[in-house]
This record gives sequence, C-alpha cells and structure tokens, in this order.
Amino acid sequence: MEDEMSRDIEDFFSVMRRYRLAVTPWVTSGMSKKGINLPQYTVLALLAETGETTMGKLTANLGTTMSAATNLIDRLLHAGLVERRRSTEDRRIVMAKLTPEGRHVLDVVQADGKKLLSDAFGRVPAAERRTCIQVLDRLARLLREKWDEKTGSAEVEE
Repeated sequence: MEDEMSRDIEDFFSVMRRYRLAVTPWVTSGMSKKGINLPQYTVLALLAETGETTMGKLTANLGTTMSAATNLIDRLLHAGLVERRRSTEDRRIVMAKLTPEGRHVLDVVQADGKKLLSDAFGRVPAAERRTCIQVLDRLARLLREKWDEKTGSAEVEE
C-alpha cells in the first residue's frame, strides 16, 4: 500500500511538472502581450480572488518575502494595475487591490488561457474533465487544510 502511494505521489509530481511545462509557454505568451510576467500575473490573480488584502496576507499567499511582494506591487502600481493604501484603522497596515485596468489585463490573459484550455479540453470526454477538476479541487482543499493545521493560519479565503 505504501509503495503504491509512493508511486502515485511520484506520478502526480511528474504529471504536474509536464502540465506546467506544457502550459507555461501558452500562458506567458498571453502575459507578455499585456506586459506582465508570471509573478505579476499571480499577484493580479490573488487580488482578484481575495479582493483588497493586506501586504502581509499577500506575502503569505505568494510564499515569498515582504520585500519581494512589495517589489511586485511597486511594478504593478507603476503600470496602473494595482492600488496601494494604508489602512484607516491601523496606519502600519498596507492594503493592495486591483484597479479596473488590472482587472482588464487579468481578464484578457485569462481569456487567452481559456482559448488554450478549450481546445485541449475539447479533446477530453466531459466526464473525464469533471473528474479531473473534482480531484484537483479536493487535493487543493486537503493540502490547504494540512498547511493551515501546520502553520495555524488560513490565508486564502475561498
């Protein structure tokens, strides 16, 4: 049983690496058309998912340092894709959110991604697509729960 689980985990990592390698050129080409890179896209997507959020939560969700997150926000701020402000309740807390232009850029990049997935998904039977989505969603939730147990936090709200 443990050997089977170990093989399944290795196969999972292998498939995820191949998936990432297959998808990255398509996704990044859409991003480069809009003048953003993968880390910047990740910030935009997180802000779209969480709404206005603190730099601390953004940093935790990115799994990076505060200085790296601040650098990303600085670039996106300069491009007019995000806004940054201090909290009215506690001036030490810095908040970030998408601008309408940031939302537009994210929508355009995601539309390109949807075109890619639509073509590939169209070649997979609907039942298999649903199963794939459900399994990945369940794994994401289980992994997030384990992480929250380990760290004592729940940073990304769904």
